[in-house]
Amino acid sequence: MFRASAKVDGDRTSLESCRAKRRVVLPARWQTHGPCRLDALQKLIGASGDTASDVLVGRTGDGPWGPFYSLPGTSRPPGPVIPSALSCSPAAPGPLEPAWAAHTRTRELRGLVQLNWKLALVAGAWLLVNAVIIVGFSQSNVTERGYYLTLRRLEDETKDLQARNASPQDWTAFRAHVKETLSPIVQDLKKRANTTEPISQHLLWAARDQFPKLVGPRTPQTNEPQHLYERHMRLAAEELARQ
Repeated sequence: MFRASAKVDGDRTSLESCRAKRRVVLPARWQTHGPCRLDALQKLIGASGDTASDVLVGRTGDGPWGPFYSLPGTSRPPGPVIPSALSCSPAAPGPLEPAWAAHTRTRELRGLVQLNWKLALVAGAWLLVNAVIIVGFSQSNVTERGYYLTLRRLEDETKDLQARNASPQDWTAFRAHVKETLSPIVQDLKKRANTTEPISQHLLWAARDQFPKLVGPRTPQTNEPQHLYERHMRLAAEELARQ
């Protein structure tokens, strides 16, 4: 037979008597209850939840007192696991985890980092090569593109003078401006133009042979030079678009 003694935290508490099967009220101090059979005591106190932690038990007579959960066949119920909402770090390896498992994970992580590092190098090299190619292509025929735009600008100025019926003095001044602008361009295009450089070839024909004939009032005699000039400029633009 066993006795049970409970420490009450509040003013009063109650325990169910094992013998009389009735509820008795105990004051706020250590109270002894029993004797009871072991199975009846375990059933009675085990159903009290957290209160069982404050119960001492002892055998009938002068035997020593001990915690209720020290009785044979009695185990403390597992408490709820409440994860911390403030913790963002991964859980550390448990105490029962073998050392080789932690070392294996470390090697796997190191291998993954090395693999990612190599992939990053390959990707970086690929991006660098493509950037060089893109920049190189974007800078190709820069000079020819500049010559093309210069001719288009002079063409717009010519059309503006034609639209406002410019005076002979205005045309004389503009022809001098055109000659001064196109002379170095024509000299450079002569060095560049050949059958393997169609852009320079068409720009040379447009700037040297056709455009100077268009600098003046619009007349029927300018129709053919105008047509040839537009053809060379169109072919040059198509070649530039392919670059």
